[in-house]
Formats: sequence, structure tokens, C-alpha cells
Amino acid sequence: LCKSAVDVLRAITYLSGGDVSLATNTKFKSLKRAERRQWIEILDEVTDQEDLHLHKEKFKRLFHMLHVDDYSPKLKQLIQPFRNNERFRSFASYTEEFLEGQMWGKLIPHLLQRPGLLARRISELIDKGCPVVEVLPAFEQVIGRISTRVLMQMVGWLMFRSIDRTSKIIQPKGETATVSFVAGEWKALPSTDLESIQRVIDTELRRRFGALAPLGKVFIDDKLSHIPIPMGMRSASGGMNELPRGAKVPKESDKTTIRLYTYWKHTADVDLSAAVVTSDFTLIEGINYGSPKFPYGVHSGDIRNGANGAYEFIDIDIVKLKNVRPKARYVVFDLRVFAGPKFSEIPNCHIGWMERDIPNSGEIFDISTVVQKNEMNSESKNIILCAFDLDTNEYIWIDTTTSTGSFSSIYSASSELVGLLRSMIELEKPKLWYLFQLHAEARGEIVFTKDEADISFGVTDSSVNINDVDIINGEYMV
Repeated sequence: LCKSAVDVLRAITYLSGGDVSLATNTKFKSLKRAERRQWIEILDEVTDQEDLHLHKEKFKRLFHMLHVDDYSPKLKQLIQPFRNNERFRSFASYTEEFLEGQMWGKLIPHLLQRPGLLARRISELIDKGCPVVEVLPAFEQVIGRISTRVLMQMVGWLMFRSIDRTSKIIQPKGETATVSFVAGEWKALPSTDLESIQRVIDTELRRRFGALAPLGKVFIDDKLSHIPIPMGMRSASGGMNELPRGAKVPKESDKTTIRLYTYWKHTADVDLSAAVVTSDFTLIEGINYGSPKFPYGVHSGDIRNGANGAYEFIDIDIVKLKNVRPKARYVVFDLRVFAGPKFSEIPNCHIGWMERDIPNSGEIFDISTVVQKNEMNSESKNIILCAFDLDTNEYIWIDTTTSTGSFSSIYSASSELVGLLRSMIELEKPKLWYLFQLHAEARGEIVFTKDEADISFGVTDSSVNINDVDIINGEYMV
């Protein structure tokens, strides 16, 4: 299972309860002599100096824990230059030299040694001036060695570069629920170049999917064209219906009131808010403890200590909101710890929403009206959970923490809030419809009703639903 020294490092990190993304340091657990020898035998077979250079400080500590000097002359020799802080010319250093010098004749053969890296850096090569006609044949040559996950990430990149962009979001490595909003300028690439790369990817994916077992007759729900493929899902909370960020799910009921609610049992002061935002991402106003009542909605009131268990809720009549604030487009659901510890230290803290007939009503609590409930367990003091699109009648999944700390509000954090909302609205990721369509074309027959199908793909009540993340990644992202 371990094909490189980095794989071994991740495995031992996992066994030690550490961060397998290797973004943070881990205190390695002590191993028995027999266990150390087993790991050293694996490392002897798969290790090269490039691997060690990628995480040299971690490998120095790992090799010390394993006592490699006692068992493996090869590993001792490989790690010694890093122990002595000697200069090492890495693969990456040659890559940067060739890239900055626009030495395509050297760079492309160099990157062919690492197909995944070539795939990830095609965008940069093209931006630096490398003609697509030079890089595309190399990409075709090694595409069979590039994982489906990386190819799908490339599809997202092709979508992103189809128009001019002034912002994007990135997810810091090793952080489970945080994204960063990055301003910049990314010019659209020529459509002919993007289409050429897309054709190569589609052809390869159909080839590898076609080698799998036949699916028979296949029905694909059109709603999946709004649901991103759940690659590497990292949630800020655990919930009833966890979705990939950027997913758009239609509001199913005809009820006109959305009740956003939170519950916690701790001395912390937890604040629930709903921000009203225009289509050009300007904050109009917010319903929270400081502004509790509007013609279209109401806040239940501020509770500053939840030691005995506390609820706060906000009711929003979405029809009245559009009438009273005609420029309103989105309602953003926000939860913050105004004073107190992180969510992970507050027991029984959750946020969710339900759909009701009228605002501030005394309807008996009906569990069937709860659309979403999420347990708050992140190492943060705030979360932007979701937004509701008043024009399309869709929930847009955000599920992201922000960098603000204690004593913040939707007003003090408004630029970050609307920036993240905009990035999620404009987020470009390949959708589940695209993935299942490729499978159906490669190994099935597409039908247009669920009753005709041998297998169906949909939001709910299908053979494979959007919540079946393990099945999607294990059986269809192969």
C-alpha cells in the first residue's frame, strides 16, 4: 500500500494520531523493535532523496524514532545530507528554473517524470506562454498515469479559466473547515485550448470507466448538475445532509418562512445572525441581537449565557423580504461565539433550519420540518453555514469558518462574509451530473425516467444519492 516514503510518513502519522495531510508536526508514538524493522524494510524499498526533501524535518524525526542507523545503511546515507544541512538540488528547483526561463524543451520532458505534477501545472505553463500544442501531446502521453481525482480537479480548472476572474477560493492544506478568499486577476484562456484539453480528459475518463462492470440502463437526475463532486470533503460541522461546498439544492416545500435556529448548553454567548445581501454582493442589513425585528423577519432575542441550555432563532418570510427589499438576493446563515471558547469546546451546540408557514409562530415542533441540522464541532468561533437564493429558491451550501474571533458580528466581518459568499456562488467544480454522465456513456444506456432504469443517480431516493460520499469516491472516482 505504501508506494513512497511519504506514504510511510502518512501511515505512521495516522497511527500516531496526527495530521495525515502533513501540514502540522506530529509526535510519533513509540514502536516495538519488530514494528520498526517492518517499516524500515518498506522504506528501504520505496525511499529516494526527493521524497525525503519534501518533508525533511519530519523525516529526520521519523528516522530517529525508527533507529534507521542501526538497521539500514541505505536510509542512513539518504538522510545524512539533510541532517548536515547540505544543499540539495530538488526536482522542484529544476522545475522553477525551467519555468521562469520558459525553457519548454527542458521543462516538459522534466515534468513527464511526474504526470500528476504536469497536470496540476498546465495552467501555469500556459499562463507563462507555453503553447498548448507543445504541452498537450505530453499530457496525452501520460494521462493514463494520472488519477481520476486529479483529472477532475483539472476539469474544475478548465471551468474556472473559461471567463475572466477577479477572485477565487483556496482551502489551506490540513485545515478541515477553512477557505481563504483570494483577490487577483485571471484572464480567460482561449476556448479552443480549453476544449482541446477537455476532449483529452473526457476520452481518457470514458476509457477507464468503460473497463468497469456494465451499469445497464441509467437515469441521472438533472438536479445533480448543481451538485459538485464531493472530492476531499472537509466539513466545519457534522450534519444530517452533508454536501460539497457550493452545492445548490432546491427548496422543496411551499412554506414561505425559513426558521434558522441554534441550541447550546454552556456559559458561552453564542449569536445567531442572518445577513441580507444583494446580487452584486453588497450587505443590505442583518437580523441579529442588535437589530432583532424587520417587516419580513424577527430574532427571538439575545441569550448571553446558555449554561442551562439555550435556543435562539430567526424567522424570515422570504416572500415579504423580496417585496420589502427588492434588491435582496441572498440570505446568509451565520453563527458566532461572541464570548467563550471554540465550538469544539461547547457541548451540544448545533445550528439548523426548518421551514414553517408563518414567522414567529407557535407551531408545535415537528421534526419533519427540519431541513438541516449540523453539530458544531470545529476548532473555530464562527461559521457561515449556508445561503438561501431568493431568486432561484435554492439553498447554497457554504459550511465554512472564517478568520474572525471573539466579539465579532456580521457587520464587523461583512467584507469576509460577502467575499466568501461570492466565491461560493462562482465556485467552479465538476458536477456529479458530469461524472455519472461519463459513466453512463462508457458502460451503460441513458434513460429519462427512473422507472426504466437499472440504476439511478439523484439527490434522494435513488440507487446512489448525493450523501453516498464513500460510494461515489470508492466506485465512481476510480
